[in-house]
Amino acid sequence: MPGHSNDIPELFEKRMQVIGRISQENTELLRLLQLSGGHDILRMKDPKLTEVNDIQNSTETELAACQSRIDDLELEMARIDEEIETAAEKED
Repeated sequence: MPGHSNDIPELFEKRMQVIGRISQENTELLRLLQLSGGHDILRMKDPKLTEVNDIQNSTETELAACQSRIDDLELEMARIDEEIETAAEKED
């Protein structure tokens, strides 16, 4: 079909942008996991440190939000992959 041959490169470009955003979120997730591990060590040393517990609760909230963003981006990438497959089938 006319005009569809340009769709695939644009879709791959969108896919690469999503991959970049997933990579950034994975980097943030790793940072938060390392921070959480540090909090665990501090709590083992002194379980009564309320300051560490409060920070850990905040970190856990950030971890959940980050994982949610990653999940959303992975769904977006799956949709783009479906669009690429549909566009490729139309070219055949």
